[in-house]
Amino acid sequence: MKKIFFLFITQLTFMLAIAQQNNFIWGVASASYQVEGAYQADGKGVSNWDVYTNKYQVTKAFTKANQTGNVSVNEYDRTQYLKDFALMKQLGVTAYRFSISWARILPQGTGAVNQKGIDHYRLFIKDLKSFGIEPCITLYHWDMPEALQEKGGFTNPDMVGWYENYCNIIFKAYGKDVKLFITFNEPNIDLFFDHANS
Repeated sequence: MKKIFFLFITQLTFMLAIAQQNNFIWGVASASYQVEGAYQADGKGVSNWDVYTNKYQVTKAFTKANQTGNVSVNEYDRTQYLKDFALMKQLGVTAYRFSISWARILPQGTGAVNQKGIDHYRLFIKDLKSFGIEPCITLYHWDMPEALQEKGGFTNPDMVGWYENYCNIIFKAYGKDVKLFITFNEPNIDLFFDHANS
Protein backbone atom coordinates (compact mmCIF):
# COMPACT_ATOMS: atom_id res chain seq x y z
CA MET A 1 0.00 0.00 0.00
CA LYS A 2 2.85 2.41 0.81
CA LYS A 3 4.37 1.84 -2.66
CA ILE A 4 1.08 2.58 -4.39
CA PHE A 5 0.55 5.73 -2.33
CA PHE A 6 4.13 6.88 -3.03
CA LEU A 7 3.64 6.24 -6.75
CA PHE A 8 0.40 8.25 -6.74
CA ILE A 9 2.02 11.20 -4.93
CA THR A 10 5.02 11.08 -7.29
CA GLN A 11 2.76 11.13 -10.35
CA LEU A 12 0.62 13.92 -8.87
CA THR A 13 3.74 16.01 -8.14
CA PHE A 14 4.99 15.42 -11.69
CA MET A 15 1.64 16.44 -13.22
CA LEU A 16 1.51 19.59 -11.09
CA ALA A 17 5.02 20.55 -12.21
CA ILE A 18 4.05 20.12 -15.88
CA ALA A 19 0.82 22.03 -15.34
CA GLN A 20 2.64 25.01 -13.84
CA GLN A 21 5.14 25.16 -16.70
CA ASN A 22 2.53 25.04 -19.46
CA ASN A 23 -0.21 27.27 -18.02
CA PHE A 24 -2.37 24.17 -17.72
CA ILE A 25 -5.62 24.70 -15.82
CA TRP A 26 -5.51 22.30 -12.87
CA GLY A 27 -9.08 22.12 -11.67
CA VAL A 28 -11.66 20.38 -9.57
CA ALA A 29 -15.42 20.26 -9.96
CA SER A 30 -18.64 19.83 -8.02
CA ALA A 31 -22.40 20.08 -8.42
CA SER A 32 -24.54 22.41 -6.32
CA TYR A 33 -26.93 19.70 -5.16
CA GLN A 34 -24.08 17.40 -4.19
CA VAL A 35 -22.14 19.89 -2.07
CA GLU A 36 -24.14 22.95 -0.99
CA GLY A 37 -26.70 21.59 1.44
CA ALA A 38 -28.85 24.42 2.84
CA TYR A 39 -31.70 23.10 0.74
CA GLN A 40 -34.26 25.39 2.38
CA ALA A 41 -32.03 28.35 3.25
CA ASP A 42 -32.37 31.98 2.21
CA GLY A 43 -35.35 31.66 -0.10
CA LYS A 44 -34.13 28.75 -2.22
CA GLY A 45 -36.94 27.02 -4.07
CA VAL A 46 -37.50 23.27 -4.22
CA SER A 47 -35.42 21.51 -6.86
CA ASN A 48 -36.15 18.29 -8.72
CA TRP A 49 -33.44 16.53 -6.68
CA ASP A 50 -34.96 17.74 -3.41
CA VAL A 51 -38.08 15.88 -4.51
CA TYR A 52 -36.25 12.81 -5.86
CA THR A 53 -34.34 12.26 -2.63
CA ASN A 54 -36.76 13.49 0.04
CA LYS A 55 -40.11 12.39 -1.39
CA TYR A 56 -39.25 9.45 -3.65
CA GLN A 57 -36.09 8.37 -1.79
CA VAL A 58 -34.38 7.33 -5.03
CA THR A 59 -31.05 6.67 -3.35
CA LYS A 60 -32.40 3.67 -1.43
CA ALA A 61 -32.17 1.52 -4.54
CA PHE A 62 -28.42 2.14 -4.74
CA THR A 63 -27.25 2.72 -1.17
CA LYS A 64 -29.86 0.82 0.90
CA ALA A 65 -30.49 4.07 2.79
CA ASN A 66 -32.29 7.30 2.07
CA GLN A 67 -29.57 9.87 1.43
CA THR A 68 -30.19 13.46 0.45
CA GLY A 69 -28.28 16.64 -0.33
CA ASN A 70 -30.13 18.51 2.41
CA VAL A 71 -26.91 19.12 4.37
CA SER A 72 -24.20 17.41 2.31
CA VAL A 73 -20.74 18.93 2.93
CA ASN A 74 -22.44 22.27 3.63
CA GLU A 75 -20.57 24.28 1.01
CA TYR A 76 -23.27 26.93 1.22
CA ASP A 77 -21.72 27.93 4.55
CA ARG A 78 -18.92 30.46 4.03
CA THR A 79 -16.82 29.17 6.94
CA GLN A 80 -16.85 25.72 5.34
CA TYR A 81 -16.15 26.75 1.78
CA LEU A 82 -13.25 28.99 2.80
CA LYS A 83 -11.62 25.91 4.36
CA ASP A 84 -12.25 24.04 1.12
CA PHE A 85 -10.71 26.84 -0.93
CA ALA A 86 -7.62 26.80 1.31
CA LEU A 87 -7.25 23.06 0.68
CA MET A 88 -7.64 23.62 -3.07
CA LYS A 89 -4.93 26.27 -2.97
CA GLN A 90 -2.66 23.92 -1.02
CA LEU A 91 -3.16 21.26 -3.72
CA GLY A 92 -2.18 23.69 -6.45
CA VAL A 93 -5.68 23.89 -7.94
CA THR A 94 -6.03 26.82 -10.36
CA ALA A 95 -9.70 26.47 -11.33
CA TYR A 96 -12.92 25.33 -9.70
CA ARG A 97 -15.93 24.31 -11.78
CA PHE A 98 -19.04 24.60 -9.65
CA SER A 99 -22.68 24.73 -10.60
CA ILE A 100 -25.29 27.22 -9.62
CA SER A 101 -28.56 26.01 -8.15
CA TRP A 102 -31.19 27.36 -10.52
CA ALA A 103 -33.77 27.09 -7.72
CA ARG A 104 -31.56 29.23 -5.46
CA ILE A 105 -31.61 32.03 -8.05
CA LEU A 106 -35.17 31.61 -9.35
CA PRO A 107 -37.17 29.66 -6.74
CA GLN A 108 -40.01 29.02 -9.21
CA GLY A 109 -37.73 28.65 -12.23
CA THR A 110 -38.99 31.93 -13.71
CA GLY A 111 -40.29 35.19 -12.29
CA ALA A 112 -38.91 36.75 -9.13
CA VAL A 113 -35.15 36.59 -8.57
CA ASN A 114 -33.92 35.56 -5.13
CA GLN A 115 -31.42 38.32 -4.26
CA LYS A 116 -29.95 36.28 -1.39
CA GLY A 117 -29.05 33.58 -3.89
CA ILE A 118 -27.41 36.13 -6.21
CA ASP A 119 -25.47 37.62 -3.29
CA HIS A 120 -24.33 34.21 -2.06
CA TYR A 121 -22.71 33.27 -5.36
CA ARG A 122 -21.25 36.75 -5.81
CA LEU A 123 -19.39 36.45 -2.49
CA PHE A 124 -18.49 32.82 -3.27
CA ILE A 125 -16.86 33.91 -6.55
CA LYS A 126 -15.05 36.83 -4.92
CA ASP A 127 -13.71 34.57 -2.17
CA LEU A 128 -12.65 31.91 -4.66
CA LYS A 129 -10.70 34.43 -6.71
CA SER A 130 -9.00 35.76 -3.56
CA PHE A 131 -7.34 32.33 -3.32
CA GLY A 132 -6.06 32.68 -6.88
CA ILE A 133 -8.54 30.11 -8.18
CA GLU A 134 -10.39 30.77 -11.43
CA PRO A 135 -14.17 30.26 -11.18
CA CYS A 136 -15.89 28.22 -13.87
CA ILE A 137 -19.68 28.15 -13.64
CA THR A 138 -21.75 25.20 -14.80
CA LEU A 139 -25.13 26.73 -15.53
CA TYR A 140 -27.04 23.47 -15.27
CA HIS A 141 -25.91 20.32 -13.47
CA TRP A 142 -29.20 18.37 -13.21
CA ASP A 143 -30.54 20.78 -10.59
CA MET A 144 -33.84 22.14 -11.94
CA PRO A 145 -36.52 24.05 -10.04
CA GLU A 146 -39.30 21.56 -9.28
CA ALA A 147 -41.85 24.07 -10.59
CA LEU A 148 -40.34 23.62 -14.07
CA GLN A 149 -39.96 19.87 -13.68
CA GLU A 150 -43.69 19.68 -13.00
CA LYS A 151 -44.29 21.48 -16.31
CA GLY A 152 -42.31 18.82 -18.17
CA GLY A 153 -38.76 20.10 -17.76
CA PHE A 154 -36.73 19.67 -20.94
CA THR A 155 -39.62 17.94 -22.68
CA ASN A 156 -41.52 21.26 -22.63
CA PRO A 157 -40.69 23.55 -25.59
CA ASP A 158 -40.94 26.54 -23.23
CA MET A 159 -37.74 25.33 -21.57
CA VAL A 160 -35.73 27.22 -24.20
CA GLY A 161 -37.11 30.54 -22.96
CA TRP A 162 -36.89 29.55 -19.28
CA TYR A 163 -33.27 28.54 -19.65
CA GLU A 164 -32.38 31.64 -21.67
CA ASN A 165 -33.92 33.87 -19.00
CA TYR A 166 -32.01 32.06 -16.23
CA CYS A 167 -28.72 32.28 -18.16
CA ASN A 168 -29.17 36.00 -18.82
CA ILE A 169 -29.63 36.59 -15.08
CA ILE A 170 -26.44 34.64 -14.34
CA PHE A 171 -24.41 36.42 -17.04
CA LYS A 172 -25.61 39.81 -15.86
CA ALA A 173 -24.79 39.02 -12.22
CA TYR A 174 -21.40 37.32 -12.70
CA GLY A 175 -20.22 37.92 -16.26
CA LYS A 176 -17.67 40.57 -15.26
CA ASP A 177 -16.03 38.27 -12.69
CA VAL A 178 -16.24 34.89 -14.43
CA LYS A 179 -14.62 34.06 -17.77
CA LEU A 180 -15.55 30.39 -18.04
CA PHE A 181 -19.09 29.03 -18.33
CA ILE A 182 -20.33 25.51 -19.08
CA THR A 183 -23.88 25.26 -20.40
CA PHE A 184 -24.91 21.72 -19.37
CA ASN A 185 -23.26 18.90 -17.44
CA GLU A 186 -23.91 15.51 -19.07
CA PRO A 187 -27.13 16.51 -20.84
CA ASN A 188 -27.60 12.98 -22.17
CA ILE A 189 -28.19 11.63 -18.65
CA ASP A 190 -30.66 14.34 -17.70
CA LEU A 191 -32.58 13.98 -20.96
CA PHE A 192 -32.71 10.21 -20.48
CA PHE A 193 -34.36 10.69 -17.06
CA ASP A 194 -36.77 13.32 -18.44
CA HIS A 195 -37.89 11.09 -21.29
CA ALA A 196 -38.08 8.00 -19.07
CA ASN A 197 -40.38 9.88 -16.67
CA SER A 198 -42.62 11.49 -19.30
